[in-house]
Amino acid sequence: MDVRLLMGAGLVIASMAGVWAVVSASDRSVAVYAASSTVVVGDPIDEAELAIVHVSLGDAEGLYLVPGSVADHAVATRTVFAGELVPEDAVGAARDVSRSPVVVSVSGRLPEGVVAGREVDVWTSGRAGEDDVGPPSVLVSEAVVVRIVEEEGLVSGSADVSVELAVPDGAVAAVLAAMAADEALALVPVVAGTE
Repeated sequence: MDVRLLMGAGLVIASMAGVWAVVSASDRSVAVYAASSTVVVGDPIDEAELAIVHVSLGDAEGLYLVPGSVADHAVATRTVFAGELVPEDAVGAARDVSRSPVVVSVSGRLPEGVVAGREVDVWTSGRAGEDDVGPPSVLVSEAVVVRIVEEEGLVSGSADVSVELAVPDGAVAAVLAAMAADEALALVPVVAGTE
């Protein structure tokens, strides 16, 4: 009886060891960074603020940022949303970012999709409060929402909302001119797959 018990226990242990060896051999997961919170274009990339996750990437293994690979003074060159793996091509130097921050005031409520990291088109419809204005037109395409600054209406009684945008460098002058002319601005979320 003792011999059979020992043999049974040995078989169970050998079986468990075999399963562990097979799983270990087939585990090809690697450590990569994931964004702990949304990182917007131009934001500095700090390894201390990134989460390390272990994932199996297969052929895509070299496409994502791995621990210890972040250069000094690195910034995001595009938006990486919270929980997403950080692609290597989403990180670069400040000179790689051709956008500038601009705070715009938008009348009325923001659409639901206007959140940090989202691309939006900035539309204008002429001077605020004027009756004789032309049709609305796109002032800037694919600006990126950096953050919603504040709802000024809570203090001033107006319905304006301030939004910080990362605007392509070539469009900064147009945005500043529209603001100086007191034009009514609106933000429309860019829907993936639309022109």
